[in-house]
Amino acid sequence: LYSALARLSGEVPRVTMIFGQTGASTVFPAALCDAAVMTEDSGVCIGRPDAVKHMVGETVDFATLGGARMHCTVSGLGDALAAGEQDAIAWARKYLSFFPCNRGGRPPRIEALPPEEPAGADSRLVPADPDKPFDILPLIRRIIDQGSLLELKELYAREAVTALARVEGRPLGIVANNSQHKGGILFPETCGKISRFITICDAFGIPLLFLADTPGFMIGTAAERSGIIRTASLLFTTIANASVPRLVIAVRRTHTAGLYAMAGPGFDPEEFLALPTAVISVFGRKALERFSSDRDMPPPARAALQEMLEACANPASLVDKGLLDAVIAVSDMRPRISAFLDKASALPRPDVRKQVLPV
Repeated sequence: LYSALARLSGEVPRVTMIFGQTGASTVFPAALCDAAVMTEDSGVCIGRPDAVKHMVGETVDFATLGGARMHCTVSGLGDALAAGEQDAIAWARKYLSFFPCNRGGRPPRIEALPPEEPAGADSRLVPADPDKPFDILPLIRRIIDQGSLLELKELYAREAVTALARVEGRPLGIVANNSQHKGGILFPETCGKISRFITICDAFGIPLLFLADTPGFMIGTAAERSGIIRTASLLFTTIANASVPRLVIAVRRTHTAGLYAMAGPGFDPEEFLALPTAVISVFGRKALERFSSDRDMPPPARAALQEMLEACANPASLVDKGLLDAVIAVSDMRPRISAFLDKASALPRPDVRKQVLPV
């Protein structure tokens, strides 16, 4: 069974529904599929509580050891937490509705629906202050077909949103930073979450939209020991080798290597766009202003710093330099995404199997 499921990776969409508690060798099929939805009372663990107590001397209950909530929030094994079996089945059906039957097909287009609310209805949707946390999900709902959003790993590494949705009836994969959680910073688990989602979309020809609002990767002892360099490199490799078309929109902060982690220039996006609120720079505006107070800074460095400050204040200046395709309003996002999907649907797909990364 392990071998059969693993060999189907990238051939057909695979989803696991977990309704009960299981252990030992029966747990691995859940991780060998593309997505796993778990009911609240379910759980999986290699060693059950009694085995754990006898073999390693740890006393723990099943929910703490391998419960559904733990796997959906801590380990990242679960993609969705369902209230019951019917909810889990509904989630699995919605998930599969975005995919072709196999890698040779095209993602199915259905009847288009308008967004929940027109994008121009709320001028305060994206805060002008780049350091003010905000929830990216209302912005996403303004640009996609009503009711089409399906988040994967919604409760895990919440500083990034990975979701399937539709625009004008066409399937779309969305990767977005969510500054409401941990400031939108990229942690090792964030990199793994995004990387895996990209491989799912890439395997079945679903175009990707990146909504960038991140100061970059986490630093410090904990991040280094958790493998931030390794997982960031995995993310870069995954983006670079994905063959599906990609559209990148800088929403607010796109600093340091965070820009490249969101498929920015150098990773061949179809378009690199920005909202007027975007701050595209090596550092944020406040950090650049602190650097500019250094009286001993050499003139060439000061000139480069001034150029960065100008870009922070006016992303349109990057259009003139050929570093950005356009600055667009929130109300223009859905039409630009729709045009991107129309173009993507006409492109030939490479006849090559792309494997989905394991959890």
